[in-house]
Amino acid sequence: MTSLHQLFQWGIEHQGNSSSSSINSPQTKRELSQFDRNFLNAAMRSDASKMKGILDIYQSKDSTLEEKEIALEDLEFFVQTIDNACDLSHSTVNGLKVLLDAIRYDRKDPNKQGDFFHSSQVRMRAAWVLATALQNNPKLQAEAQNEDALHILTETLNQEISILSLFSIESKKSNEEQSTLEFLERGDLSLIAKLIFAISPLLNSKLAIKQFREESGFHSLNVLLRMKKENINWISDERRALTIQRENQLFTQQEDERLIEMIDKQIEEEEKNQNQSDISDVEDDVRNRARVLQKQRAIIRMQRKLNLNEREKAIEDDYSLWLRCARRTMFTLKRIMDNHDEMKYAFIKDLEGETIQTMSMILHSHSEDPDLREKTVLALSTLLFGGNVLQNRALQDLKANHSSFIQELLSNVMDAQKMEGDESNCRESFDQIINSLRK
Repeated sequence: MTSLHQLFQWGIEHQGNSSSSSINSPQTKRELSQFDRNFLNAAMRSDASKMKGILDIYQSKDSTLEEKEIALEDLEFFVQTIDNACDLSHSTVNGLKVLLDAIRYDRKDPNKQGDFFHSSQVRMRAAWVLATALQNNPKLQAEAQNEDALHILTETLNQEISILSLFSIESKKSNEEQSTLEFLERGDLSLIAKLIFAISPLLNSKLAIKQFREESGFHSLNVLLRMKKENINWISDERRALTIQRENQLFTQQEDERLIEMIDKQIEEEEKNQNQSDISDVEDDVRNRARVLQKQRAIIRMQRKLNLNEREKAIEDDYSLWLRCARRTMFTLKRIMDNHDEMKYAFIKDLEGETIQTMSMILHSHSEDPDLREKTVLALSTLLFGGNVLQNRALQDLKANHSSFIQELLSNVMDAQKMEGDESNCRESFDQIINSLRK
């Protein structure tokens, strides 16, 4: 990819003779070579044009799975700047609809017959691009709402969490009832994490929050947060074992050896023919990196063994993903309650205090993570205090009708406070919660 530094160096090399003796003499006109033209075209190419080129690779039927993944990875880099992010909805790039369509899962859709449409890694990367672009970007948030983004993301989140919960609750029984393919493609925690990341900035108005609530988005988040660590570990273990089993069915060692040999020959041939006049642009970069990724995956498949170290690391990685989802959710819930007092009443009233029960379960089952513990206590404190008359009345009703649950919550909060210690950043919140629950 041509950089500004390369453009600067090219300008110095081609600025002509600037000696004092030649100032008044006409300089010899120099025709631009094809290399110069290619170089300038690549150097002066706009980010919007590059983004469009990257999206073209993603949408091409001839692109490999790895090319689509790398294309979305590069697109996420470009949308980190607000101007580029806004271009996603512009006709020049027209990428907003493409990303929303990429996130959806539908094996019955005749337009989605390629495996890449159902790859959790592709869908996760599409959600990541959208999430990055939406952060601190009111203009794109409004454009996304016009494209029904909140509904699409909420629907997808509900489906993914529902399937993950099914596998979690019913354990091995559920895996027998569901196809292996669906088990591998659905309920991926990395995808769920990016969906939550993308939804969060869209919950910026009473109307959006109401829509998310009515479409069961908050309920799905509560279902996710109530998952037990042992179930998350089982899913991680089973999913990876099935992944290896399926890869062994799809890719023989001989096929992977031939693939590696073919890629090595391609790289060797290109290096032999390459010279300084070759200009690399974003599309070339995507394809080259995708080829390297394809080779790396073939090597991993040939060497992979489900040994104890790999198994333990895989389980640890997935639980870390769940913790990331939980932290982001607690942060989002607190922000919503800080900005919309009426949501405190809703969270207390909905399904007999479902959200409060979820927070209690987190403090009981996942309190070893200090960041999640702190975010949960701060969100719980916000939920219980500083509200209106309706909120206070709903809280009193909850105490009167569910005294055993309130006692359990009090016990979990006090246990979590002991883990925090005297230097806790949320010590005041702990004291407020405990005093309120004891009344």
